[in-house]
Amino acid sequence: AKQVVAVEVNPKFYKILKQNINLFNGKVTPICLFVDSPEIIEMLIETYHPDIVKVDIEGDEIHFIKMNNEIFQKVKEYIFELHEGYTGIICKIEDIRQKLKINNYEILKDERIFNWIISARKKSSNV
Repeated sequence: AKQVVAVEVNPKFYKILKQNINLFNGKVTPICLFVDSPEIIEMLIETYHPDIVKVDIEGDEIHFIKMNNEIFQKVKEYIFELHEGYTGIICKIEDIRQKLKINNYEILKDERIFNWIISARKKSSNV
């Protein structure tokens, strides 16, 4: 990746994140932020223009499902890591699959390894 934006809510882990990013020669932008709405995710996408978004937000994936589709589609690839034990995970897995499908993403991986992983890439408009 040319640039990585790392969002961490926990101030303790954020401090560690800031120490660790020194290894990456300025290619990581750390942000201490609580992602509690689709609007915050949309703001991050509009501000940083990522090609890939890796999602590991401990059961709050619903915010991605509720995102504006036009902004959601600005990202070429999504990787969702879902943790069992959070309320409604099975419903959320299916909701994520549906969100990807209606926004023209090809699911590349959809399996439980340690946690549930769904990886998807936006389909080419030439297909």
